Amino acid sequence: MSTIVRGNEIVLTGTVGGDPWWDDDVFSQADVINALAQVGRNTDVTVRVNSGGGVATEGAAIHAVFAAHKGKVNMVVEGWAASAASLFVMSGDTVTMRPGALLMIHDPSAGSWGTCDDHRRVASALDTMGGTYAQVYADRCGKSPEEVREMMRAETWLGPAEAVAQGFADAAEADGVDTPEPVAFAHVRAYARAPEHIVALAKSRGWGARASLAATAAAPTRPTMEAPLPEENTPTDDKTVVTPPAEADAPADPVAIAEACATAGFATLTAGFLKSKATMKAVNAALSHAKDIAAACDTLRVPNMKNSLVQFVATGGDMQVARNMATDAAAARDEAIVTDTTRQPLAPVSSGWSAAVAKLKK
Repeated sequence: MSTIVRGNEIVLTGTVGGDPWWDDDVFSQADVINALAQVGRNTDVTVRVNSGGGVATEGAAIHAVFAAHKGKVNMVVEGWAASAASLFVMSGDTVTMRPGALLMIHDPSAGSWGTCDDHRRVASALDTMGGTYAQVYADRCGKSPEEVREMMRAETWLGPAEAVAQGFADAAEADGVDTPEPVAFAHVRAYARAPEHIVALAKSRGWGARASLAATAAAPTRPTMEAPLPEENTPTDDKTVVTPPAEADAPADPVAIAEACATAGFATLTAGFLKSKATMKAVNAALSHAKDIAAACDTLRVPNMKNSLVQFVATGGDMQVARNMATDAAAARDEAIVTDTTRQPLAPVSSGWSAAVAKLKK
C-alpha cells in the first residue's frame, strides 16, 4: 500500500502520480483527499513521506490539498522526499527530518515532441512552473525566489541538519533512531547529482528496470532523457589525469564487433556497442547475457519481451532483474488467462453443445 491511514497519521510511500505498472507503489491527489477524509477535515494529522518524486503537477495538486486542510499538518520526511515530494512537504505546518533522510529540490523537466515552436512552448511552460515552485520553497525557507531557483537548477540535496539550517525543515530528529531507507524510484537516473548511497541502492535493488524496459520497447535505441547512473570510482574532478587504456581495455575492432553480433544472432546490438566503444571482452559478455535472456523468454513463452530484455541486459542491465521481469510477464499472462471470464469456452466437437448450455440455463 502506498497510502496508509492509521488513526490521525497518513503514510505516503512511492512515486507521486506515477504509473502503477512501472513504479510499483504510487499515490495521487485523489489518494490524499480520501486519506484526509478518513482522518477528518478539522483533525491534526501527521504525514510520513518516503518518496523519490514523480509528476510535478501532481505534487503541486497534493500541496494544495494539504494546504487547504483545516487541522494542523505535521510533515515527517522518512527516507527521502525528492522533487515533487519535496514540493508538497512544504505545505506542512511543521516539517521534521528523520535521521538520514534527504530532501531534494530541482527544476521540473519534461520530454517534448514536435517542431521548434512546440519545444519552445514546453520550455516556456517549464520555466513558468519552475518559477512558481521556487516561490513555494521560498515561502517556506525565507530565501528569495531567485535564490531558490538557482538551488533548483543545481539540483540541491539536503540532509536533516542542512535542511533545517536552510529553512526547508523545522526540526531534525536525533541520530540513533531506526528510520526507513529510501523507497524505490524508477526514474532515479534522471537525477544527475544523486548521493552515492542512493546510486548504490538503486543499482543493488534494480530501480528503474521496468521503466527502462518500457522505453526500450518503444524505440530501437535506449532513450537519452535520463542520465546514466554514475559508475563506481568515476572521477568527478575535471583536472583528474586519465591514464590511457591498456590494450586489453581498448575499444574493439568494429568489424570484429559486427561479426560477433551477427554470429550470435543479435546484429541490432552492433550500433550500441560501437557507440559505447566497448571492448571485445565486454561485447562477448553482453552477447552471452543476451543469449541467456532470449532463451529464458522462449522457455517462458514471452516473445514480446525478448527484444526489450535483450537490449536491457546488453546495455548493462542486471540479469536477475531481467529474468524476474520475464517471469512476472509470464505469470501475468497465465493469471489473465485463468481469470478472464469474458472468454467463452471452446465448443466440443460433438453437436450437443447448444443443448447442454440450454439445459444448464434452465
